Amino acid sequence: MKKVILFILLTALFYSCSKQFVYIEKPGSKHYNKFFNRFNNQSYVSVEQLKGQFYNYVPCDFMYHKSVMFQGNKVTISLGETETYEITKISFHKNIMEHSLSDGYNNGKLLKKIVGDKFLFRFQINDFDYLFLTISTKDLNKHPLIIHNCKHKTEELEFDVLALEEMWNNN
Repeated sequence: MKKVILFILLTALFYSCSKQFVYIEKPGSKHYNKFFNRFNNQSYVSVEQLKGQFYNYVPCDFMYHKSVMFQGNKVTISLGETETYEITKISFHKNIMEHSLSDGYNNGKLLKKIVGDKFLFRFQINDFDYLFLTISTKDLNKHPLIIHNCKHKTEELEFDVLALEEMWNNN
């Protein structure tokens, strides 16, 4: 009997460790706090769409996780690299909030537009112009969580390609 129980436990342990992606549907799960605890309540993290449904995604390589975190007159933007900028001016144009940014060497803009219950950010600095879709960290529990189980370096999960430029222009 002990051997059967041990076999069942080892099989369950092997199966759970060998899964490449872990899917967590319960929004109140401790996993949400574990992966998103570094953000404050004025933060936005990327959200991904797969077959029409949106997910919070924890990639193996965090260069694929995009985020924006406001702290007073500063904003930290992570798009593969993480940089902190001083917000020098905030203005509004129709339904777009524009943050003028400076890091002491470069000036840029972070534009934010509400699209439904999500936030579309456009970060522009020098020749760089990047759009990414986010949700507020206050809304993490609205979407299931997919965690890339990074036992071995493998490909990231491929999500739907969203027409972000079209979203930007039409909303």
